[in-house]
Amino acid sequence: MPVGTLAKTSELKGYITTTKVEGQTRHRCNDPTCSHQGHFDTRREAISHIRRVHLKELRPFICITWYDASRHVNAKNRGKIFECTICHERYARKDYRDLHARRCLMKSKQVK
Repeated sequence: MPVGTLAKTSELKGYITTTKVEGQTRHRCNDPTCSHQGHFDTRREAISHIRRVHLKELRPFICITWYDASRHVNAKNRGKIFECTICHERYARKDYRDLHARRCLMKSKQVK
């Protein structure tokens, strides 16, 4: 698989060996040149290691525009600051809260 390409999880099976160690499932990187000598507790950790270290993937997702990236980062850093006035559920982004509020309002009208 070429370096830098995004691999499907199913394509990474040959890169990982799964064994039982003291009754627990452990996952190991199969690359003989790998500096990581230990085991990974979860398959997800092993796959993440293969993608970052051996396939040189930075992330399994790509932000399309600077606006999307900044909106994502701001939502993560601010926390859930937008509250629904009907049920008081909180959201990280105003557009998510507004979408929820419309649905919440429809549900509350159906109940009455």
